[in-house]
Amino acid sequence: MGVSTGAFSRFPEYAAPEAVAEGMRRLEGAEIFEVLVFGHWEDPEAAGRTLAAAGRPVAVVHGVKHIGGLLGSAEAEERRRGQALALQAVRIAGLVGAPAVNVHLWDLPGSDRNLERNLEALVELLPAVSAAGTRLLVETVPCQAAVPWEGVQRALDHAERVLGAEGPSSALGVNLDLEFLAWHQGLEITLGEYAPRWAGRLGNVHVRDYDGRPFDEAGRRRYVNPGDGQLDLPRIFAQLAAAGYRGPLIFEGNVTRVGERDAVLAAASRYLVRMRDWAQAAWGWPGTGPGGGSDGGAG
Repeated sequence: MGVSTGAFSRFPEYAAPEAVAEGMRRLEGAEIFEVLVFGHWEDPEAAGRTLAAAGRPVAVVHGVKHIGGLLGSAEAEERRRGQALALQAVRIAGLVGAPAVNVHLWDLPGSDRNLERNLEALVELLPAVSAAGTRLLVETVPCQAAVPWEGVQRALDHAERVLGAEGPSSALGVNLDLEFLAWHQGLEITLGEYAPRWAGRLGNVHVRDYDGRPFDEAGRRRYVNPGDGQLDLPRIFAQLAAAGYRGPLIFEGNVTRVGERDAVLAAASRYLVRMRDWAQAAWGWPGTGPGGGSDGGAG
């Protein structure tokens, strides 16, 4: 059971590597973390060393969120920049001991409208990702031309066609984001049809709730924390368990408030308690699901 560092690090004074590491050390109840890489870090690999020194297990590194927009660019230099940022996240994963890197394969401004460019750039990355002993997870982020689960399946299929079913293509996996799937009314088809098909490819799940309003009246992004929205998360956890999932469950909400560090970390711990109760009902802990430890699950 884990937490994204982005959940408690979104304001500038909390986003420096030293502040993120301090939050990781202090947050109670998290067995693992997903480390969000911030684009304003002057030396991301030095940041990785700082985070490793926190001494907390890291299951996933989340690359900077504009990688997908760069990979889909019509400009070759921008595509190369996106690839470099993805490989930077792979190096950070090596520093913090994370077996996986999560990326947004597509993003604005192009979203998935020119997905063939994103897929070509992705396949070029996979030999280096495989050589690093890392898995690259494609997140089910919102789409404009299609739907997230189909975009992820296209990525898996394309990698196998180009590279073969074994070798570097096996370094490609899937990150489910529950809120984003709910945006597209795709939770049932993804959990019922695609998740069992992906089986060992499914490497991470972002746990956020949803209430039908991803943005506020001013157009700002809204995060609904687990149990505070309309999703039936206990049932969703049971569906993940039925699909054979045994990997990390990452709280990716937002509890950050300026000047309230103690309250922020305590709030994140409370949401972890909720998630742990649902997971225990779904997987029958200990030893048989995320966090059990007997089957290699990371969280």
